[in-house]
Amino acid sequence: MKKYISFYLDESGSPSSAFFTVGGFFVYSTDYSTINSIKLKIKSNILKTEKSIKEFRKDVEIFKDQFLIGNDDVIHKEVKWSRLTTDNKEFLLHNLKNFGQQNISITSNLKKWISRDGKKANIDLVYNIMVSYLIERALISLRVGNNEDIDIKVFIDQRKLTPNIKNQKDLKLESLEGYISTTWFKEQKFVNSKIKIVQLDSYTNPTIRYSDYYAGLINSMCRFLSINHSKEWDNKIDQMFEKAHRKFKCKCLSTIKNQCDAIESLVTECVLKQIEDFEWNINK
Repeated sequence: MKKYISFYLDESGSPSSAFFTVGGFFVYSTDYSTINSIKLKIKSNILKTEKSIKEFRKDVEIFKDQFLIGNDDVIHKEVKWSRLTTDNKEFLLHNLKNFGQQNISITSNLKKWISRDGKKANIDLVYNIMVSYLIERALISLRVGNNEDIDIKVFIDQRKLTPNIKNQKDLKLESLEGYISTTWFKEQKFVNSKIKIVQLDSYTNPTIRYSDYYAGLINSMCRFLSINHSKEWDNKIDQMFEKAHRKFKCKCLSTIKNQCDAIESLVTECVLKQIEDFEWNINK
């Protein structure tokens, strides 16, 4: 039986950051219409929640950069995790609903990922490796066999332009797609899979903004767990991390095992929260 899986991913961090996270969610089914239905529900949930946040910003948080521009409420600025106050972040996580999606993330410590010549890591190459690992580990966790027929779609935030493959609605990123396909062919993994990478503009796609929120949460939690990198805007992030893991199935991954204590602690916390939630539900 053919299987389908769609990933929606965004990134948090930059080449100068201590931590770089790729995160979001995926939906898995033997019926593609089920995936599409869940995607539409998530979009609606995000738009409704963001509308409330914009109104709160306009009426209460008047001292902050506004998400509504001018007097015309139709003109909106994109809501991003990095520009939300602690109150808004808590409100966002409280109102996000579980429609059967599973959250997933993978994190690297860029300051410890140094090339042989001592230069900083190539962020585009690191990104490709991280997305490839994330997809592969998700499939393994779902017990997808190497010979199973599976259609994989990966929707990511727009990163770069690739010539001659532009269309009106989306943009295919050949370098990432080629990297994953070539790696899997060489290692003879998921030989009957079909993978397609599509770039989307986060301004017009609520599913990518959902991914921004989750990637931002995980990146913040890494800083919180690191003595030297926690910021004032990471306030209450441990409570938000726990709430997200109570509400959704989550999988937090490290790119390189034992690369960084904070990332290993994050992975451990993720596993423990999932176990605690499972036990709590069993004993309700």
